[in-house]
Amino acid sequence: MNMKPKQPYGNSTNVTKILTGRSYWDMEHVLRKRLRTAPQFVDNIELEAELRGHNGCVNCLQWSDNGQILASASDDFHVMLWDPFRHKQLHDLLTPHEGNIFSVKFLPKRNNSLLVTGAGDCKTYVFDINRQNDTPIRHCSCHGQRVKRLATSPRNAHMFWSAGEDGLVLQHDIRLPHVCRGQDANVLIDLRSYVYAAPEVKCIAINPQRPEQLAIGANDIYARLYDRRMISLGKLDKSTSAVGDAVSNSSSATEGIPKDGCVKYFCPGHLGSKYQAAHQLGDIYQYKAVTYLTFSPDGSELLANMGTDHIYLYDVTHPRNPLVRQRSYLRDQ
Repeated sequence: MNMKPKQPYGNSTNVTKILTGRSYWDMEHVLRKRLRTAPQFVDNIELEAELRGHNGCVNCLQWSDNGQILASASDDFHVMLWDPFRHKQLHDLLTPHEGNIFSVKFLPKRNNSLLVTGAGDCKTYVFDINRQNDTPIRHCSCHGQRVKRLATSPRNAHMFWSAGEDGLVLQHDIRLPHVCRGQDANVLIDLRSYVYAAPEVKCIAINPQRPEQLAIGANDIYARLYDRRMISLGKLDKSTSAVGDAVSNSSSATEGIPKDGCVKYFCPGHLGSKYQAAHQLGDIYQYKAVTYLTFSPDGSELLANMGTDHIYLYDVTHPRNPLVRQRSYLRDQ
């Protein structure tokens, strides 16, 4: 009687093939991920060169679209462009800023020629470095407090966004003429309309794959994700001397409250309920702030740094609902 040879793994062979075919079993991907943090690799990282030129603290760096030019901005009001691979300074731009420069960006698809700066003097400037002089081609002083961060979209060569400690996010379109405190509708987000007293926007980011999504961090525990398509631009009140005083809307101030579906809130689950209780008690939780955030290259995740706390990674495509705890639990803590 003839017998068929027994399979060494029985029917599990097909299951093994299926599992090994999954993306997270890609050995090249696994090895590359491990090598990024391998001690042998980290221990061999050394300082290659120092790019000297600034006379103040360097607050921000920005790569050009093609990755060949590095821009640095400093407390000395200068923006310098470098060829980091040849350790060579390409351009020294003396800006008219009168405060520390906190953010510098290249406008995309402009052949690395247009630069945007935001600073502690509450102003933003746009420069064309191909011009014979360093006079800005556009300026804005609509913010009432320090401009902390700027954002651009890789798909839009004409617009940028500024986040200020006055609680405002402004949208700038360089194709349109601009008069500060005029009739321009350039207020995209006004946290003062629906948050607490003295809100400050600390950081801002645009989703590289879905440019309609804009995320901001403020002086609380929440990372806010907005859909710009669902927001109407508002106007600054030109009758006020300080922009932080008022924003004029078509009717009442309640129109500044985001409509349902316009904004999503992300926060660490273990801080949510504690923050609500501690905020009214003057506890340390109320002094937390999201100081930096950025999207993953595919736009599916949001990485946020919280001052005096940790770094958090949020899934923006499939967010989880927060856990609701009973009030008795809070009182027991």
